[in-house]
Amino acid sequence: MMVLEVGLACKRENDNPPPVTQQAAAPTEPPAPSVTPAQSNCERMRAEWQVRSKALADRSPPQRMVELKKIAASIGEDPEGCVSDQIDSALNDELKKSVWLRINGQTHPAAALFSCSELRDETKCPGRVADDTAHLSERPDLSPIPLTGKERLSIGWEPYTPPATFNAYIAQERALLDGASATPLAVTADGHIASPPIAGRAVLFIITRDSDSQMYRKFVWLLHTKR
Repeated sequence: MMVLEVGLACKRENDNPPPVTQQAAAPTEPPAPSVTPAQSNCERMRAEWQVRSKALADRSPPQRMVELKKIAASIGEDPEGCVSDQIDSALNDELKKSVWLRINGQTHPAAALFSCSELRDETKCPGRVADDTAHLSERPDLSPIPLTGKERLSIGWEPYTPPATFNAYIAQERALLDGASATPLAVTADGHIASPPIAGRAVLFIITRDSDSQMYRKFVWLLHTKR
């Protein structure tokens, strides 16, 4: 009897095996975000622009101008606008320094610059940045240059950016807002122009054409003549 009880006890213990410990599931990695060809191309362009733009700081103005045009050409088409705005802004900053208005020996950079491949109505330059010449005076960051009407004015430019063509115009600010045309100004061979024949607030601008790219550039100054 004793042996039977022990055997039965052993059998009952074997009928209840210890629970099996389950292994914790390994954490799954989140799926990698999908990158479209356009996004990948943008990343390449931005990386290239970041590296090459930093190197411009140590270059002279003529070298910066040449290098910026090379960068724009090497990057090529940019339909998604990945870096076009940055390159255009950097190029415009350099171009604004290359042409100036000199009044009684004091140099004034352009208040605004517009670039385009074709002119509209002879003096409007619609490009990537809209030509808002008539509304520049509404910008709080721009102030007109004060004049008496007796100043000696001249236009000058850096020798490394000689324009293929060059024309100067002036218009009363209010007339531009009303859609009137600007009046051409005579410019001498050495860049001198007559004192603006308009009293009050006026807009003076010159339109040049690049000798290499054939792009039009419209440089604008705001004037206020008190006679």
